[in-house]
Order: sequence, then C-alpha cells, then structure tokens
Amino acid sequence: MEDQPVITGAYLNTGELDTNAEYISAKGVHDQPPIITSVFRSIFVEIPKEFYFGIKNFFLRYIRLFKDGFKYLRYPSLKIDPFATKDYKENCQQTFEYVLLISALLIFLVKLDVVFGVEDMKTVYNNDISQAIIQLYIFLIFAVAYFILVVISVLLGRLFRIIYKMPVTRQESDILFTYLNNILFLITSTLAFFLRCIVPFRNVQGILNEVAWTMLIAYLGLFGIIIFRWSQRVSLLNNIKTSSKKSFEIAVTVVATAFFAICSFVLTSVLWGL
Repeated sequence: MEDQPVITGAYLNTGELDTNAEYISAKGVHDQPPIITSVFRSIFVEIPKEFYFGIKNFFLRYIRLFKDGFKYLRYPSLKIDPFATKDYKENCQQTFEYVLLISALLIFLVKLDVVFGVEDMKTVYNNDISQAIIQLYIFLIFAVAYFILVVISVLLGRLFRIIYKMPVTRQESDILFTYLNNILFLITSTLAFFLRCIVPFRNVQGILNEVAWTMLIAYLGLFGIIIFRWSQRVSLLNNIKTSSKKSFEIAVTVVATAFFAICSFVLTSVLWGL
C-alpha cells in the first residue's frame, strides 16, 4: 500500500492560519464555516474592511507625521518621550514621501481642471509616457534637494555643537537638526501646495519680483519665529550653559532661518511651476 500524505497539526486551523488544508482534515472540516459563507464574507466584508482601514491608516500616517513634527518643536530632545523611542529614518522617509504625494496630487488636479494649468502642461500630463518622465524628473529633483537639505542641516548642527559645546553626542545633534529640517520641509510643502491651488502662476507673471520678495520675507518671518522658539527649547532641554544660551539662540535663529527660508522659497517656486 502506498503511503498516504500525512496532514500534520501545523496545517490545521489554529486561528492564525487560513489555508486549504483545513478542509481535507476530518477535524478541520467540522471547525470551518461553509465555503459559500466564507467567500461571501471575504468579498463583501473583508475587502471593504481592508480598503477602509488602508485609507484610514494612510491619512493617519501623515497626520501623525505632522503631529510629531509640531510636538518636536516643543520638545526638541532625544532624551524624553516621544522622541526617545522614535526612528528618525522613518520620519525622513515619510517627509520625503509627503512632497512626492503633494506633487502627484497637483498633477492629478491639473489634469482634472480642478486647478488651473497651462495648456502645454496639460498636454504633457495627459500623455502617460511624458507624465511618467515628468514624475521621474520630479522624484530626482526632490530626492537630491531633500538629501542636500539634510546634509547641510546636519553640518549646521555639528557646527553649533562644536562652537557652543553642546552636551550632546554628534549623532544626537545630527538627529535634532534633521527633525527641524523635516518639519520645516512639511510646512513649506503644504504652503506651496495651497499657494499653487489658489493663485495660478500666470496671475503673477507681471509682478514676479514683488511676489518673490514677499514670499521670501514671509518665510523669513515665519521660520524666524519658529526657529527662535525651537532654539530656546533646545538650549533648555539639552542643558546648554546659561552663559551661552542667548548667543546660541540668536546665532541659530539667524543662520538657520536664512538657510531654510531660501530653500523653502526655491521649493515653493518649483511646486508653483507644476
């Protein structure tokens, strides 16, 4: 007599696995619901459920990203929760993903005529191949730009750490300034998106210089306030010497504000031209 295949307990329904093996086991068949009921539940219950939770988790991901960013501005220290346990690499990845989503959404809205776009750009976006090339180009531009921003932010952090003898490790200062770059990047991307949706580029073509200066001054003012408050919290939570606090706060505010305002102006101009 030929050996019959043995169905081991590993293939039976354990509540964690759901395979076909359960239905060829005498014990398993009695434990399983009818086939038609299972298929009905899979199609009409499980798929909508997964779809709903997929969309929900997608939005929650970026809501948490913004919440973490604004929370960081108040608690810029890796020694206290929640940043004592968070992964800065994941924060960087999601920040970069966000600007790609913003650009993709802009292109989609232009194609639908929800947002104004010049006819030449619409023609490009409505061609699948040319749109794919544009999106690849956007990815490369933003990838290089974001990486350069992170590198310069890290170098600024190391410079201030050396000058003011900040009692933190080099890696810690790198992460602190990377988080600062990320939240300012998120703020810039969001403002640029709404600016592009509300004010078409053609409406300001005759007054570009005035608009450019207004935009730059607005970023200088906004980031100046944010970075000054952030530097105060950094000096407090990271135990910078009292004699160096004011100098540290002023230096960080001036240098970082000028750098991030100029970079944000360029990023806004790029998104505005989509």
